[in-house]
This record gives sequence, structure tokens and C-alpha cells, in this order.
Amino acid sequence: MSRRAGGTYGVSIVWGVDPGTTRVGISVFHVDKDEKSLLNIMLIDLTEEDVEGRLGAIAKTTSFFADLYPPDIVGMEKLVWGRNVTTALSVAEARGVMKYIFSLYNASIVECLPKVVKSAVGAYMFGKGKDAVREAVVQVFSDNIRATGVPWYAIIDDVIDAVAIALAVIEGDC
Repeated sequence: MSRRAGGTYGVSIVWGVDPGTTRVGISVFHVDKDEKSLLNIMLIDLTEEDVEGRLGAIAKTTSFFADLYPPDIVGMEKLVWGRNVTTALSVAEARGVMKYIFSLYNASIVECLPKVVKSAVGAYMFGKGKDAVREAVVQVFSDNIRATGVPWYAIIDDVIDAVAIALAVIEGDC
């Protein structure tokens, strides 16, 4: 049974996750019916870790934040296989670690195609690309982003994508 954000279950904590090989973007929303507020954004920077260290860091950090914001629903961008199989496998490992952590919280996991995520924010429908997605997300959530204490210029693509993923899930586009 899938759970809709803020639907019959009332209040939901919805995560958007953009797992990568060296960085993981995370956004956390509080959803109550038609009201949504951005609770936090996070970036797990794994550039200094070896492969095994990266997976451990993902597990520890995800568990820490899941204790703070227990997820009801987690949106993840669906892994689309490209030419670089090594990168795809590394991302798949990171996704697997996170899916395991989320299963401990009985969270529903919703996977979204990248194209759906971008159009959910609206910018890709007009062909404006990733910078337009960033601008749209920062503009819509500027007050919430300021409240997190993270300077807007430090919000990199992984976090922007995580926000867009969560929005796509909240709006029921995935």
C-alpha cells in the first residue's frame, strides 16, 4: 500500500534523496494536507572517503538524520543506466545502503524518473534546464532555506535535486 504525502494519514515527513558516488543530497519536508514546509536540507560529502568508508558514512549520517526526522515517505531518483557502468554500480550501492536504513523506519520508498522530477518543478517544461530548477527551488523556498542556516550559494545541485525529488513525490507526480 502506498502512502500519499499528507493524504489519509494526515501529517507526513517526506524525504527527497539524490544519492551519488561522492555526494548525497537530502531534503526533508513536513507535509500536512496541502501545506508543506521545508524542514532541512543536507549534503553528505564523501569526497575524502574510500568506497567502503563512503558506504559507512552514508549509513551513519542517514541514520542520524532519520532519528531526527523519521521518514514516512522517501523519494529517490530512479537510477538510469548510462555508459558508465562503474558509476552506476557505485550509485546503486549507495542507494542500497539508504534503502536499508529507510526500511528500518518502515518508510515507503517512491522512485521517480529524472525527467519527471525536473518537470515537477516546472523549469524543464519550458526548456530552461538545471539552472532554472535551482533558481525556482531557491526562490520558492528562500525563507525556509534561510531558516536552515545554509547560505543559498552553498546549495549545490545534489541538494536542489533532492528538493525537486521530494516535491515530485509530494505532488504525486511519481
